[in-house]
Amino acid sequence: MLVHKIQSDLLKAGRAKAFADLLIAPICINRKEALISTPIF
Repeated sequence: MLVHKIQSDLLKAGRAKAFADLLIAPICINRKEALISTPIF
């Protein structure tokens, strides 16, 4: 599963994201919907 690979790569880079975020983002992109999120500093 591509989401798992992306999460693994992000984890190795020290920038892991919530798994749900990695699933929601491509759904929004495919539906041409706006994705609103807050930046993590």
